[in-house]
Amino acid sequence: MNFFKFFLLFLLTFNCYAQDKIKLLDTLNSNFFKVELLKFYKEKYNLFNSNLNIITSGQTKLSKTIYLEYQEEFLEKIKNDNFISDKSINDYFQKLLLEILEKNKLSKKDFKILISKDPEINAYNSGDGTIVVNFGLFTILESEDELVFVLCHEISHQELQHVKKEVESFVNLQVSEEIVSKTKEIKKLKYNRSRAANTFLLKLNYKNYFHRRKKEIEADSLGFYFYSKTNRDLKKTTTLLEKLNESNKEKDSLTVQDYKVLFETGSYKLKNKYFEIEKSIFNKYDYKTAYQIDSLKTHPDCLTRINKIEKFIKNQNFKSASSEEFLELKKIANYQNLYNLYLSGEFGICLYESLKKYKGSNDLFYENLIFLNLVDIKKAKENQTLSRCVPQVDYVYNSESLNRFITLMNNLKSSDLEILIQKFK
Repeated sequence: MNFFKFFLLFLLTFNCYAQDKIKLLDTLNSNFFKVELLKFYKEKYNLFNSNLNIITSGQTKLSKTIYLEYQEEFLEKIKNDNFISDKSINDYFQKLLLEILEKNKLSKKDFKILISKDPEINAYNSGDGTIVVNFGLFTILESEDELVFVLCHEISHQELQHVKKEVESFVNLQVSEEIVSKTKEIKKLKYNRSRAANTFLLKLNYKNYFHRRKKEIEADSLGFYFYSKTNRDLKKTTTLLEKLNESNKEKDSLTVQDYKVLFETGSYKLKNKYFEIEKSIFNKYDYKTAYQIDSLKTHPDCLTRINKIEKFIKNQNFKSASSEEFLELKKIANYQNLYNLYLSGEFGICLYESLKKYKGSNDLFYENLIFLNLVDIKKAKENQTLSRCVPQVDYVYNSESLNRFITLMNNLKSSDLEILIQKFK
């Protein structure tokens, strides 16, 4: 751990602790943790790939290519310290995983759980027995029971071999007569080739969406069965899905007036032109999308899934309970999530979220984080690398508030940023 990051950890933890008796996790991964994790997955992948080599058909070669690309990406995540090495949180999740496996008489050797620094509200099963829980999930969880159902759901994906079936389905689609003939047909067109390709792609996306929706419902069903064996509150299965259904909606925003209150001083005023987005000749197309975004969620149709699960919930006496470990993690969730963003170099989003938290609290933790992000954004602007740490304006996926923030960061000069740095120092 270099001196600056050590100092950062001390600074943020101290201020957080002084106010709310909160201590952040050590997410600056130990080298030992990384080395051991890399060794484990390299051995795991070598064994898996050696079994694939036995068959040499064209479809198997394409499958192997897909698996190899995923494996390379996963190993890169380990090398880049994407997974939290903190022993306390890893032990806690391992305990929850074992509880589910033991009560359902499932093989313990087939599963491994990792906690990602990713702020996205999500969890996933990689198909090889690995369950990854993003730390961002803790920002919506209100009980340990909800977390346990998440794990049951991901275990179900593994037991149902959904990833394997997804790869097989993709490979079969690539070599299908429909794809081959339609591709040839589109290539022969003299006009509107792009429109024909997009229409066909849209059809394939909805077909894929239908299968993904079916898999999620299957995982809910089996996951509910696994969860029921843990003797936990059955109603927490639906409260989790209700939160997921709302998770892609931004809960707060920053207006021009907010920035004036946060940034301006007696002598420094923000220029109105800093909030003006430069229009491009393609601007009218920026508002259109070929797909209905709401229908392509990672966890689609939560309301439909809630209705299906509710049919199985009967009167039961189990009360929701959360361990001390969960309550401690929940207490630091928002702080930790922003801290993870900063350490991952996502200075723009980290600053944006910190400003939203700070405007209603004046919390010293957020104030310090605003200062640190402003320093790095100024450095990136001077090095002409701002696009690496601040996202692009996007009318399809971003909220109006986020696009306003991005525009402001792009338009602020280094001299402006220096004034803001001194204000929050």
